[in-house]
Amino acid sequence: MAGNVLTSRKRLLVLLILLAVLMVLLVFRVGYWNIVRGEDLQEEAETQWISDSPVAAKRGSILDRNQNVLAQSAVSDTVVLMPNTIKEKDEQNVAITLAAILEMEPQAVYEKVTTKETTRDDGTKVKLGEVWLKRQITNEQTERINMLLENNELPGVKLIADTKRFYPNKDFLSQVIGYATMDGEGQTGIERRYNSVLEGRQGRMVAEKDKYGNDIPNGREMLIESVDGSNVILTIDDVLQSFLETECGRAMEELPVESVQGLVMDVTAGEVLAMANMPDFDLNEPPRSDGAVLSALSANIVTASSYEPGNIMQVFTLAAAIDAGMVRESYECTGKRLVDGEEIVCGHAHGVQTPEQVLQNGCNVCASEMATELGKEKLLGYLRGFGFGEQTGIDFSTDAKGELMALKYVSESDLAKIGAGYNMSASLMQIANAAAALINGGTLYEPRLVYGLGDSEGAVIERYEAQAKGNPVSAETASQVREYLRQNVLYGDAGQAAMGEYSSGALYGSLQKYDADGLPVQGKEISVFLEFAPAENPKYLVMLSLNGLDTGEGSDVAAAPYAKNVLESILKYTYVEPDRTGGGLEAGFLGSDVTTVTVPDVVEMGMQGAIDTLAALGLGFTKDGAGTVQEQYPAAGEQAEQGTKVHLVMSHKSQEPEEEGGTPMVTVPDLTGMDFAGARDTAIGCGLHFYAQGAGVAAAQYPVAGSEAPEGSFVTVTFKLKTGT
Repeated sequence: MAGNVLTSRKRLLVLLILLAVLMVLLVFRVGYWNIVRGEDLQEEAETQWISDSPVAAKRGSILDRNQNVLAQSAVSDTVVLMPNTIKEKDEQNVAITLAAILEMEPQAVYEKVTTKETTRDDGTKVKLGEVWLKRQITNEQTERINMLLENNELPGVKLIADTKRFYPNKDFLSQVIGYATMDGEGQTGIERRYNSVLEGRQGRMVAEKDKYGNDIPNGREMLIESVDGSNVILTIDDVLQSFLETECGRAMEELPVESVQGLVMDVTAGEVLAMANMPDFDLNEPPRSDGAVLSALSANIVTASSYEPGNIMQVFTLAAAIDAGMVRESYECTGKRLVDGEEIVCGHAHGVQTPEQVLQNGCNVCASEMATELGKEKLLGYLRGFGFGEQTGIDFSTDAKGELMALKYVSESDLAKIGAGYNMSASLMQIANAAAALINGGTLYEPRLVYGLGDSEGAVIERYEAQAKGNPVSAETASQVREYLRQNVLYGDAGQAAMGEYSSGALYGSLQKYDADGLPVQGKEISVFLEFAPAENPKYLVMLSLNGLDTGEGSDVAAAPYAKNVLESILKYTYVEPDRTGGGLEAGFLGSDVTTVTVPDVVEMGMQGAIDTLAALGLGFTKDGAGTVQEQYPAAGEQAEQGTKVHLVMSHKSQEPEEEGGTPMVTVPDLTGMDFAGARDTAIGCGLHFYAQGAGVAAAQYPVAGSEAPEGSFVTVTFKLKTGT
């Protein structure tokens, strides 16, 4: 009996020891999973029952000064997989179905569907939660996938809202607008310069999910709201931009050049109204696969590149000499000049010249004499006053400063060469902005591409005002130089730029072209032509640059006809009153003496006919609407001083045909259904000016297709945005 009890006790003791060992092992095991692996397991669990998705902020739009859309973000879904919720029997069907809809390789989709876990850097494996399959799909693809999701035919698949950057006008203003990545990060142009303003702040949605990835009723969720970006409103006018791009495109087609650059400025405020670079590219499809090509196409040469300016700089040397009271009545060019053993040459001896003839002839010898007489302190002081040797301050991603030697390094030969436009460099933007200071009466402005910032409701929330940087020369000096530039059109080589109804002035020259190794390219130049109008009270400056033009007679003014077309279109579009009495070069400005005229009857006239009738008598106009004139104030027969503006109340019907011998009539083409570029080119090709409203595809137009309109009148086209195509 005692032996049995002892045996039972031993058995109990062994059992207790085993239980104790098991308890210790269990404690260690639980401790291992909670302490050692606890964090990993927690993260793995959360990937299965917690969804953490980004909530995209809508990137702000880029608009022209009239708030027409140039770049905007549209809603575009992204396809997301949850591989661990897709059963093995469904994997192949899900992969094949999605590949067909999304136009992807089935094998690539299948690999994403069947990959259930990933390996961390420390070698541990963790189950995958959500995997992005394809971003920014089209509206049609979204509709097809949603239909399948509603019928539970795509387990483990969901759509999340995303945004896609869309450029409705494709290649329009491409180097200025710039482009963004799929994640909405600006890479070039305004997209880059104002990226922090445009991008806003991304939000997040954190929510509990079941094992199939579906929302749990009454489950926990937290939304961190996104903050949309602000709109950036440019100083660009899309109509003026279309005028400029049309002529730059023509120059590319008609002349043997490598590229063409263009610029339109309001000289009274430093605003850039248009800026073009040809060749351009479609911002919706930038050539991302070829970095070199993309870099070359996306560069805004107007602001990014510097050149040795040559004879176009001589106007600033002349202005400095006039302002300093050191200009002579005449200069003599013998064809060359020796300074400190270095020769400064002209193409030929110009002989005795007046200061304006020095400018017209682009005379290196005489310009260098002006520089020598000024001295390096004065000349460099004036040139820096015009903004050379420093960045212009333009609100853009590139702003080349050029090169202007420090005073202590300038020798006598350097001084002479700088006065003639050599031994220095400048960007096209610097040259145009400095010229604007001479043209506007002597005020140098900081050039601006951005008008201000706006909200999604169209309100301007921040306005960027014009910033004057200084007065490099007096108003009297600027007026005298402006008159010299007017004579370039009247009597110089720029006669092709003369306009029948408007007075203008011009500045032109050739810049040295260099190859990729920095060596001068023989027989090639960069021809630059600037024209402004009206000559007496300038408002607009147009610049065209022809890169790679063959050097030869007349190459300096090869861009004159194209610049003239741009400027004349702008003056008419903005209703600037003509200031010439006739069409010939000898025509003078309208007299300053007050003259009283009888107001003509323009009721029932078409808009252009009424404008021409009033202009012939020295009368201006204001108007309401478009079409034909219904009423006028002052009335016909009343007396009014020249310069008086007659107010025209217009109808909304098509313009009536002009009388025989008047403005030719053209048939208005059907522009509906076209994109911006197609509608613009078609309208211009028919002899009509083009005005766009909105963005996307042409939805309506006025005058209507098939009606008759005077050649040179405007067709207004309303565009509506379509996404997902």
